[in-house]
Amino acid sequence: MVLTHHAEKRIKQRAIPKRVLELLWSYGSRIPLGKGAQSVCFSSRNERKFFETDLKRQGINPKKHWSSTYLIACNQDNTIVTAAYGHKRKRRSS
Repeated sequence: MVLTHHAEKRIKQRAIPKRVLELLWSYGSRIPLGKGAQSVCFSSRNERKFFETDLKRQGINPKKHWSSTYLIACNQDNTIVTAAYGHKRKRRSS
């Protein structure tokens, strides 16, 4: 996994563990974004379940927001450009 300086900075700021990134890179779904970029995320419930099980097997207690982590990577050389946590928008009740 090759990280840009920007990605290293964001990962540190957001306290995303290296093991989370490794599992995401290995088992996450890749979604083309156009202009030579792709998003890597856990897009299914099964992927998230596998991720959490794998962490527990290694003695790591998974945090809820880790399963919403996503990466943005360059298609050409798979360099990771940035990483963040996904946010679901809550619907307003009327």
